This record gives sequence, structure tokens and C-alpha cells, in this order.
Amino acid sequence: IKNGSLQGNTLTPIDYAHEVSYQYSYGSGQLLHTTVRFRQPSVSFVDVSALTPHVDDIRWLADRGISTGWKEADGSSTFRGMSPVVRQDMAAFLRREAKNRNIADARTWQPSAADWKRFRDVDRNTPHAEDILWLAHAGISEGWKEADGTAAFRGMSPVVRQDMAAFLKRLAARAGRDGGVKPKTDFTDVTAATPHMADVQWLGASGISQGYRNNDGSWRFEGMTRVYRQDMAAFIHRLDTHLTK
Repeated sequence: IKNGSLQGNTLTPIDYAHEVSYQYSYGSGQLLHTTVRFRQPSVSFVDVSALTPHVDDIRWLADRGISTGWKEADGSSTFRGMSPVVRQDMAAFLRREAKNRNIADARTWQPSAADWKRFRDVDRNTPHAEDILWLAHAGISEGWKEADGTAAFRGMSPVVRQDMAAFLKRLAARAGRDGGVKPKTDFTDVTAATPHMADVQWLGASGISQGYRNNDGSWRFEGMTRVYRQDMAAFIHRLDTHLTK
């Protein structure tokens, strides 16, 4: 091995500037010569370590430009994995994934004057406003109808798991990748009365979220539990994998 080390199945470069080359012997004089170039992660989060839940998904999210976290006063970056995901940030994450995968018109769409009037609580000063409006345009999230007949997006409201199931399923549908999945019908806390029941069952069956294990070995979904940022990283990474199958 040159310019790196191999421990078990993990190949590590001496630094990102060097290519690592190695050879593997098949026996009988046959050798495989391989060169690997490593790409430095685009963002390094000071609050993400090997012990952080879904660390690989968080790093993938950053490398794909879906979430770059926060810049702190000392110049470092944090991910804040245990912070709940709010709806306006969720809109940005989903549209960035849609752009990366060239889903529908995510890369090119621009809001019209009518789109800017869709939600009473979204204007040009709203964080991720155009992503919010694209989500509505694409039929992924339509917000709430208020008593006066107007619609609100409620961008600072936390996202709960059953709503996230609906968002991810709808994005997969826009990509034409929501079919061929047998619903997971054995979540103990999901019934016909559960909001977005079919989306939750699709999410479980597609491998994007298996839920939480009960003491008896069965599984629950916890649809009204808030989605945390580190869990969102895992959901979007798994969705991306599903989209490429």
C-alpha cells in the first residue's frame, strides 16, 4: 500500500491530496493493482463524531450540498443533529435532493406572481421561500387551510414523522419511484385513522424508516414524534438510495 493504510476493510489515505495505490494477490501470481482517490468532505461538523447517530448519513447530506449546517462565531460548522427539523428547512432539503436527482422541474422552476400569493405567511423574506413554493407547486406540501379560507405554510413548525412520510412518498412519486412496494402493515400504532397511513406503511416497506422496536419485538412508528435533523439525514439518504434502485 502506498500513501495510505488498510485496517480490516477500511482504506485510509495519509491525506486528501494523495491517491492511495495498493495491490491484492489472488494467488497463482495474479495481482490486482488499484488506485483510489479520496474526496475531502465539503463540510466538517464539530458536533458530529463517529458516535453520532447516522453519522454517515449526515456527512453524505453535507457532501451532496443538501445541508451545510450552521456557521458558528469561531468559524466552525455545527450540524445540531438533535434539533427538530422545521418545515421551511425541510422544504429546502427536499428541493435540493430533487435538484440533485433532476426530479420534475426542481432545477428550473421559478415562482410566478400567483405562487407568491399561495401562502399568507410566506413572502420574499421567508427563509427558503422559493423551496416552500416549489413544494406546493409539486404537490408535496400544500400547508393548512385557515378559517378565513387562506392557506398557511407554518414554516417554523416542527415536522412530525407521519408528515415526513407523506413528503418523502410524494417526492418519490414525482420521480416515478413510489411503486412496487408492499406496504408494511404491522406497525402497532398505525391504524386506518392514522394521518398519512399509506405513506407511513410505504416508508416502512421501502426501508427508509423501520420505526422503533417494542419490548415484545414488534415495531411502532411514532407518527407524532418530531423529526430530528440527524434522523432527517438518514431518511433523505435512504430515499436517495431508493430512487436509484
